[in-house]
Amino acid sequence: MKSYLIPIKNDLYDIAARLAEIDDRYRVFYNKVKGRYEVHRQQYGRTEFAFVVPYQTLDARAVEYAQITKAENIDKLAKQIDAHNEKTKKTNADSIKNKITKITEVERYENSRYNAFG
Repeated sequence: MKSYLIPIKNDLYDIAARLAEIDDRYRVFYNKVKGRYEVHRQQYGRTEFAFVVPYQTLDARAVEYAQITKAENIDKLAKQIDAHNEKTKKTNADSIKNKITKITEVERYENSRYNAFG
């Protein structure tokens, strides 16, 4: 194991144990170099990186994050991402339409003023 990874086996909120309930291959480490918690998957005598805990502290959010990002939930997660992207795309398209409409209205107004005095 890399010397900069500190294994977390017992923690205040039993997060390491709760993560192991989600996937018994999960192991929690604190990365001294990067100053963050990481979850690695131990399998066949090898330990491979699984994910970074996206929070400064090791708490229940790490468990929720692990449940959401678990391989079995990949289809659900992909659908959520796609839905979010579609919503964002629609919001952006609506915003562009509104801007174009406003520009067109201003141009019509300016043209009508110019023609009235021209």
